[in-house]
Amino acid sequence: MDGVAAVNWDLARIDLSRQDFDAAAPRLVASFQLFLKLQRPDGIAVVGTVLGQLLLAAGDLGQAGEVFRTSRAAAAKIGFADAVDHLDELLKATGDRNEES
Repeated sequence: MDGVAAVNWDLARIDLSRQDFDAAAPRLVASFQLFLKLQRPDGIAVVGTVLGQLLLAAGDLGQAGEVFRTSRAAAAKIGFADAVDHLDELLKATGDRNEES
């Protein structure tokens, strides 16, 4: 599962570099879900940040906020302070003012 999550993440990054957001979205979702299942906080934090930004750009504030909160918790768990700060800012963009401290 770890390899499948990583491959989906790699392919999504290629899709994103080509600005093919329709192809990237399902790959990001698959990777994020697998990292959640594997309980891999590094993957959750990184992939979730990108997935959340894609959802935010698409106007899905509720889903983006949920992904950002999950990613923020994972980043905090492993001490990714810069990622936590970045996710706090992204959460504000969704209208979420209840970030964890």
